[in-house]
Amino acid sequence: MNNIEKNIPCDIKKTTYISKETTNFLKNPYFFNISFIYDNIKEFSKTLKNNNNEILHKLLEADIENLSKKSDATKFEKMLLSKTKKIYENSKAKNFNTLTYTKILLIAFLAAYVAYFLTKNLKLKKLIWLSDRGLVFDYNDGLCLDYYNQFYHNLFSNISILLSKPDPFGIAKDTNISAKMWYDNLIKFPDYSAGSIASWDINTNNVDKDKHVNVIENVIADNYNFNIIKISYANNCHQVGFLNVKSIPKTQ
Repeated sequence: MNNIEKNIPCDIKKTTYISKETTNFLKNPYFFNISFIYDNIKEFSKTLKNNNNEILHKLLEADIENLSKKSDATKFEKMLLSKTKKIYENSKAKNFNTLTYTKILLIAFLAAYVAYFLTKNLKLKKLIWLSDRGLVFDYNDGLCLDYYNQFYHNLFSNISILLSKPDPFGIAKDTNISAKMWYDNLIKFPDYSAGSIASWDINTNNVDKDKHVNVIENVIADNYNFNIIKISYANNCHQVGFLNVKSIPKTQ
C-alpha cells in the first residue's frame, strides 16, 4: 500500500501530469488488467426497454420464478428474491431508468465472468472484488454485487470439470463512507486504465487529455499484461473482440 502511495500519489482525475515513475509502476508485472469497452450500451438498454420494458420484465419474472421454486433457499437467495421483486415493481413505473439497470447487469456479469475465468484457469487461494464507490454499491442496496455473486456461482456450477472454489470468495466493503477506503490505493491501477480508456474515442483515435495519451502510449500499448476487450451490440446481437493496442514507431 505504501509503495503504491509513493509511486501513484493521487487518482488520475486529480492530476494534470503523470510522471515516468508512475507510468513505470503502472506496468508492474505483478498486476494485470482486463478492461472492457462496451460500445452502444444505450442500444442494448433500448432492447430491454422495448414495449414498456417487456423484455426486461420477462427476464425478471424468470428470475423470480426460479428463486421462488427453491425449497432450500439460502439466506442470500431469499434476500435476492426480495430485491428482484422490488426491481420488478419499480420497472413498471414510467420514470424507471432502464439504462442504469442495464449498466448494473453488465458490470455484474463481466466481473463474474472474469472471476469464473480466473477460477477455471488458476489455482486461486482468494478471490475478492475491491470495487470503487458509486453505482456498484449504491444501486438498490448493492444489487450489482448480489448479481455478481449469483452469476459467478451459476457459471461455476455449469462447468463440466471439477474445480475447487477459492476460499474466501468475497466482496470488500467499507462502511465508513466519509473516509478514504482502506483499499483505495489498490484501485488506483484500474482507476488509471479506466480513466484513460474512457477518454479515448477508438473510432477517431482521439484522446481528451495529454495525461490519458501518456497512459495509453506508455502503459497500455504493447503491454502483454494489459488487455482490452471490446463488446459491440447491434441487431439484437453481441459481438466481442480483442483490441490490440500497438505503439507507433517514432521517426528520427
